[in-house]
Amino acid sequence: MKIRFIFAILTVFTINSNSNAMMTQEITAFSEAAYTNNNSRAMQCIIEGNINEFLEIAERTNSRGEFENASGITSLMLAAAEGRIDIVRLICNSASRDFILQEDSFGKNVIDHAANKGHQEIVEFLIDLPTINWNIVG
Repeated sequence: MKIRFIFAILTVFTINSNSNAMMTQEITAFSEAAYTNNNSRAMQCIIEGNINEFLEIAERTNSRGEFENASGITSLMLAAAEGRIDIVRLICNSASRDFILQEDSFGKNVIDHAANKGHQEIVEFLIDLPTINWNIVG
């Protein structure tokens, strides 16, 4: 019931804003990320801002917070899009360089997701990561 309600809202958004069709597809993909794979609870914790449970799941699964759905939407991308700087910092402190640089099936990376949602603090944090050279990222 809860899932269908989220998708109903996104459908209305799609109908009312044709100029933002691509953005709506990405938002839909983010919502689906929270429900569609074996990492669903971790992804839902990001949406809810439930950092404690997210950390428990990451520790229990030895994942370093590196969760991803079938569309390539990662926990880091979702946290960035949701404006969860606390979770972005946690993931970046333990995630692999490849995970941080990963692109989704739309060809977007974590900075794209943060910037598209207007989360300047997250974009600045990501750009300042000492182990990542964003100038050479495809």
